[in-house]
Amino acid sequence: MGLLHLPNSLQKAALSLTISLHYSIMNNLSKAARIFYGLAVVGLGIQQLAYGRFIPALLPAWPGRIPGIFLWASLVGAVLLAAGAAIVFNQKVGLLSLMVGVLLLSLLCFSHVPYELLADPYSDHLGSWTNAFTALALAGGALTMAGIYWEESSQLEASLARSTFASRVIVLGRLCFCTTIVSYGICHFLYTKYISPLVPTWIPYPTFWTHFTGVALFGAGSAITLGIRRRTSALLLGTMVFLWVIVLHLPRVINASLPTRPGELSSLLEAIAYAGTAFAIATAHSGKNGVTPSPISATLFARKEEMQS
Repeated sequence: MGLLHLPNSLQKAALSLTISLHYSIMNNLSKAARIFYGLAVVGLGIQQLAYGRFIPALLPAWPGRIPGIFLWASLVGAVLLAAGAAIVFNQKVGLLSLMVGVLLLSLLCFSHVPYELLADPYSDHLGSWTNAFTALALAGGALTMAGIYWEESSQLEASLARSTFASRVIVLGRLCFCTTIVSYGICHFLYTKYISPLVPTWIPYPTFWTHFTGVALFGAGSAITLGIRRRTSALLLGTMVFLWVIVLHLPRVINASLPTRPGELSSLLEAIAYAGTAFAIATAHSGKNGVTPSPISATLFARKEEMQS
């Protein structure tokens, strides 16, 4: 028997339970997304402080020595560490995420882009822009968090229409993130011979999985951007990336000599940030808790109201 054939009292109880369960799952997913992203930012900040230089995703290797690079790297590392910790512990997440997003976009616009256009001899290859795309995706994650958790008590917010401002920030963050995801999907086809060796040796047919991942990345990024089953696409993308963290990145970090191969740790942290961003997009709208009714919930609410009238 379907739900409509149950007595009215049981229908109400079933609807209430379904709605409560849905919102519990979405709220927990939103919290997990925030913690994932915050932990990744903390890790990137610690990595900068430990090595005393910028990681490639934040600042490219410009020819020559940049004056005061240790000081600037330490300053940015400290900012990322403090902001990431606050995001993890849900303290001023909206404002601090916005600051991180602006910082990352500034590094992208005033460092990565000029480097690729003026200094990188291979800038006509999409793969040369990987670090720039990484910065763009991290900025997109920060902006998505900023839009979701934009505090109503903020003085800045008092002069803005909250829902409009938060929604625009989320859209911008989503666009930045998905641009990177789509580009990564294309790279899986352009650079298959370099990417397929990254597939763990115990997984057969590495070329197949490289192309499969490329299709998944391109499809998910495009679907999220175009609003085609956005919630489902973001959930699947976040799940896939999180599986990479467990199956691919974490073992490589464990087996790597971090002082000589810091890029493995950076890749792990970036993947965690990507998973958190995808999960955040799945739960995102302009609500304070980062959760908005899905089409399923909207139908359930409408049915509940109909039964109560």
